Amino acid sequence: MNRYLILLALLFPAPLAQASQRADAIGVDGIYEGTIGMQLSNRKGAEYKAPAKFVYMPDGKGAVLTAEHPEGVVAVVMRGNLRGRTFHAKSEGKLDYGGYTQAMTWTITFDPKAATATLYGKVKNLPKWAKDDDLRYVFKKKAKR
Repeated sequence: MNRYLILLALLFPAPLAQASQRADAIGVDGIYEGTIGMQLSNRKGAEYKAPAKFVYMPDGKGAVLTAEHPEGVVAVVMRGNLRGRTFHAKSEGKLDYGGYTQAMTWTITFDPKAATATLYGKVKNLPKWAKDDDLRYVFKKKAKR
């Protein structure tokens, strides 16, 4: 049995190496800050620019995005995997202080030299009042103290 596992590891080294990739190993874990646009149900068509933070965990499998909605803080928990410098994740829909957060798929690309994270999110089930937009925002990594 062990011989087969060793043979698979020798024949397919890239997928096994990617599966164990950590964010702290390439320096992309940490806190990122920026703004994110929010569509509010009481202001159809208008976009609210909310101050936001993106926290990426050292293990490369989880992240939290928080944004300051006018009625409270909205938090989105993402789970996924890091492949290269791209984090592929999903978040579930839930009711939060700022309202209902939609279930989304996420692709987050990191640039360690520029210390940025580009967040791209796609809503799974868009509400009828919301317009279909291309959620793409660049966040800057917060300097360590």
